[in-house]
Amino acid sequence: MEPDVQKQTYDNDVFISYSRKDKEFAGKLEKALEAYKPPKDMEVPQRNLVVFRDEEDITGVEYHQSIEKHLKNSKKLIIVCSPNSRKSDFVNNEISLFAKLHGAQNIIPILLSGIPNNEAKPGQDDEKAFPETLCEVMQMPLATSYIGFDARKDKISKGAFSGSWYTILANIYDASRSEIEEREKKRQARRRNIWLGTAIVALIILS
Repeated sequence: MEPDVQKQTYDNDVFISYSRKDKEFAGKLEKALEAYKPPKDMEVPQRNLVVFRDEEDITGVEYHQSIEKHLKNSKKLIIVCSPNSRKSDFVNNEISLFAKLHGAQNIIPILLSGIPNNEAKPGQDDEKAFPETLCEVMQMPLATSYIGFDARKDKISKGAFSGSWYTILANIYDASRSEIEEREKKRQARRRNIWLGTAIVALIILS
């Protein structure tokens, strides 16, 4: 029987699992998620997302106890997939623990670099991006792509990656991407209209 997510409460909406070599992207993702608040017409909690991202390289019993506690208190698990995370014992362990606690259906893979394992050709093992444990619990992960993301100029939630951003939000809120995208565009249009109206009033006063 799969865990009944609807009847549980969590301290964290999201737990981000990543290799320390992908720390820059993971940090930007965390900030973008924490800054997001859903449109008022969405039937979800009207608050900013709560995100857990471990920055400490703890080991042994302390690591397992701490990580299991935070995984247990997280509704969703985001995996930043890359050749780095595939080789990370920490990432593989976090996937295994979370899947046992909440089920693979609550895991959200993001493809940051490398290639999906099933697309790798002979001699491309080092380019595989999906951790082996992820493939075991999900068989064929469908990852949201952030391939080509440049932390110096790209935005997690805008521009070329806005579609990927809406997909992540849809997975977090268990909603359709089209619903998230449509409601977000309406909210942005309202904000533009308010700004434009304010600017017009200011011009009238000044003139």
